[in-house]
Order: sequence, then C-alpha cells, then structure tokens
Amino acid sequence: MPLAIDVLLGQLVRNGFTAVFGNPGTFEQALLDRLDRYPQLRYVLCLHESVAIGIGIGYARVLKRPAFIQLHGSVGLGNGVGMLLEAKQSKTPVVVYVGENSQYDEAFQGFLASDLPQIGGPVCKATVRVTVPDQLTRQLRRAIQIAMTPPFGPVLFAVPMEVLEYQIAADDAHVTDICLSGGAAVENVARAVDWMLSAERPMIVVGDAVAWTGAQSIVRDLSHLVGAPVYGLGWTMCDAIYDDPLFQEPLTHAVGMGNAKLLREADVLLVIGSPLAWEVIPDRDGYVALGAKLLQIDSDPNELGRNFPADLAFYGEVRQVLAQFLHTIQHAATADFINRATLRRDTLRERRLARRRDLEVRWGVAAKATKNHPFAMFAALAEFIRCDDLVFEEAMTAQPFLRHTFPLSDPELYYPALSRCLGAGWPGAVGAALANPGARVVAVSSDGAAMYVPQTLWTAAHLDLNMLFVVANNFSYRVLKLNLNEFRNRIGGHRGDYPFMDLTRPSINFVHLASSMGVKALAATTPDEVRSAMTRLTPEKGPRLLDLQISGELDY
Repeated sequence: MPLAIDVLLGQLVRNGFTAVFGNPGTFEQALLDRLDRYPQLRYVLCLHESVAIGIGIGYARVLKRPAFIQLHGSVGLGNGVGMLLEAKQSKTPVVVYVGENSQYDEAFQGFLASDLPQIGGPVCKATVRVTVPDQLTRQLRRAIQIAMTPPFGPVLFAVPMEVLEYQIAADDAHVTDICLSGGAAVENVARAVDWMLSAERPMIVVGDAVAWTGAQSIVRDLSHLVGAPVYGLGWTMCDAIYDDPLFQEPLTHAVGMGNAKLLREADVLLVIGSPLAWEVIPDRDGYVALGAKLLQIDSDPNELGRNFPADLAFYGEVRQVLAQFLHTIQHAATADFINRATLRRDTLRERRLARRRDLEVRWGVAAKATKNHPFAMFAALAEFIRCDDLVFEEAMTAQPFLRHTFPLSDPELYYPALSRCLGAGWPGAVGAALANPGARVVAVSSDGAAMYVPQTLWTAAHLDLNMLFVVANNFSYRVLKLNLNEFRNRIGGHRGDYPFMDLTRPSINFVHLASSMGVKALAATTPDEVRSAMTRLTPEKGPRLLDLQISGELDY
C-alpha cells in the first residue's frame, strides 16, 4: 500500500491543483520530501507565512478555484493569522495545510505544541483535523469542498506529522462539484421587476459575487436597460466594466456616512453580491431611504437582510439570477420606461464625464504647485501601462489616481486588494502572475502596506516573474491621517500633529531593499524621472521595482 502522503498528493493532482504555496517546516517534511515526485505540483517557496497565504489568495481569485497553502505548525499559523482573516472576510477559497506534533507526543506539551483549530478557527471558515490515517483523503476532500461552497473561504487542514507516514489504501475518489442553482421564483422576479420598471432613481451596487460568476457584462446590460448608476462595494476583484459610462465608482470601505447618503438617493436599490453597512465605521442610520425598495441577490445567504431587511432577497447563483432579471425586464419594458431609462442613462454618462473633467482640472492645478503630485506621477507611469497588463493593487489613498489614469477596461485584469490585512497587494500580485503567466503583472502598493510583506520580492525574483512592482511612497500612513481628521471633525476637535504616522527618520530605501532581494529597482520623484526610470525598467527581464515617491499632502 502507498504512503499516506502519496495518497494526499495524488488527491491534489486529481482535483486540479498545480501549486503549493508554503514556508517549509519539520512537521511537513513528508510533503516536502515527496513533492518532487509530482511534477504537476509546483512548490512556491515563500519567506514568510503571510506571503504564502497572500500569494494563494491572488492565485485563487484569478483562477476562480481554491489554492493549497502549507504552513509550519502553530508558529507558522500564528504568523499567517492576519492574512487568513483577509481570506475569510473576502470569501476567498484556500485550503491551508498545517503540520503539527505527533499525536504520540501530545502529552509532553513540548516545543511548538498547540491547539491548531483553536488558533485558526476564528479566522477560517472551517477547520478540519485528521487523526486517523485512513480518513486523510476523505477529510482533504471535505476541506476542499467546504472552501469552494459559497460563501467561499479559507479552511484549516491540520495533520499530525505521523499521519502522513502510514501506509493506507489508495483512493481515487474526487471532490463533489456543487452547482448552485439560479432560477428564482417567477412571481418574485416579477415583483422585483415591477419595482424596477416604476423606479425614478434606481441604483445598483455590486460586490465580488459578480466577478466570481463572471457576471460583469450582465450588470452592464442591466444598468443600461434600466438607466441605473452602478457602484462597487467591498471589492477585491473588478465587479463591473470599469470604463463603462454608467459605472460611477467603487465606494469607500472606511467611513460609511458618505456611502449611506449616496445610497439613500435611490428609490429602488439593487445590491448584488455585496455586503451592506460593512465599512470600518458604518452609518448606523441606514442606507435605504424611507419608502425605498431594497433588493438583494447573493450566493451567500448570510448577506441577505443581514443589517437591513430587504423587500425581496434572492439566494442563488448570481449570474443566473441576474440573467433572469435582465430577460424579464427586456420583455416587460414599455415605450415610456425606455424613454425614462434613456434620459437617466444620458444624464449618468454626462455626470461621469463631468466628474472626470473636474478632477483633472483640480488635480492639474495642484500638480503645478507640487512637483510629485500623485496625479502627475501616476499619469506619467500610466504611459507605460498596457491594456493587457494585469493590475493588482493596494494603492490605498493613491488609488483614485491609479484608477483615473490606468487602462482598466478588462475586469479580468484588475484586482484591487481591500487592505483589511495590510500587505495583501504584493503577494496577491505574485499569485496572479503564477495564475496568468502570459500577462505582465503590475503590482502597486502603498509604502506602508509594502513593508508588511517585503519578502514577496524575493519570491518574485526566485521565480523570475515578469512583474513591475510599484511603491506608492508618500513616506507615511496617510490614510490614518485622513481618518484622524475625520475623527477630530466628528468630536469637534482641530487638526494638529499626526502622531506615529510618518515613516521617516529613517526613510525606507526601497531601491536598496529590492536590490537586496534580487529585484532591479529605481526611484522617481518627478514625472520626468518616472518616464526616465520606466524607459530603463520596461525592457528588463524578470521582476523590477519603481519607488514612486509621491506627495503625502492631505489636501489634494
């Protein structure tokens, strides 16, 4: 009979896994020793557990399938807890294999002994622990299936080290594919459609369940048919056609007051695959105007009516339910409805164009007074960004300038990390590069977020990935300064110093840091320096880094 580790690795191969993202350790030595016998599985060596999990998250989002991650024991799991919370909150399917002490040594409570489910449980969707060797692959299939059943999420797969050393019967079973149905009751769809047809101020909010099912084009068609603006909330993927004239903007995940004020303008609010009242500081007064209708569509039943009661909530496969909505409205639309929708559509198109013009004027004036204003710096960088580049970013407060200047027309080529756990951007970009090896990946991160995971650069160099890392470097935690201003405004205080929020004395030299990891790097402090640096970096092979030193002023 084969060793249990061979049966486990065979199960991974049968289920389409192609990589293991990990940081090696003694408890996992059976896996490390046998992996070279399975050329279908590539081991991606990471120098920190957060990097391994972050790479797995990016890989899973791009391929829309689970990633397999290996961590070392209790300390490795502890190091990865923050990034596991990112996976849980963003509903990203990853299976996290963690080795542990032999069960025969549990009574000694020795070096690295700990209760793995107790550590990982709060930040995972579920925990699966194997104690009987013959149940190894059944438990692995269970972990994979839980991760990939909506709502997706990380699953801890804890295995005592001796389990993998037993001989067990070969197993050729596969993981069950669970197909979420999409057909909503016709009479409920008809009620929802009636509200949409009579709406004067319809509005659509989209979240990641749209991208997971590839429904962005249906959202676009529905918004154009109805004449409704589209906003994003809770994005870690591009959940709309970004350059569509009816797409307005992703909403903030920081303070909910502005989001709530905007959403209360709607008389029919359709929320698709997105949480509601989910910001760091949500608005407690509500997001739906008195008398307005709230419609929800989601593959996660926990989101339906979670914070505010919905007038109608549809649980199912988001793309299929949306297609049913679109088909029903197309057949029910009257000439009067089409005229009203056309007027709204024209108004929204002009509103988007006017807002872009206003921003360019305001930012352009500011850029004349500040040599490294983010707008001018990102505009210069955007000259070197191609339409077929995959952009994976955690740009934080520089995000508006990236979104305004970069070509983001393909939703499958734009991934905005949400920064619940700082540092998700750079590792996620490496995962995206491994999932889409034909694309050049542009990984933009704020300086504060980049310093959580600088080891990512080593893995990119080790794998010789075609990547451009960009540090949006304002030498500060600018987002915290803005939040502190909001706090002071709320309590009637006045602006003052910003304690512990400047990354200076010493300033971080990202060029030296990157070079020490084997990544070619240059810095730029003006738009002309950006162009000069990019002219030199663009033809280089392998990973390279641009330290984009931008103004940290608070009043852009």
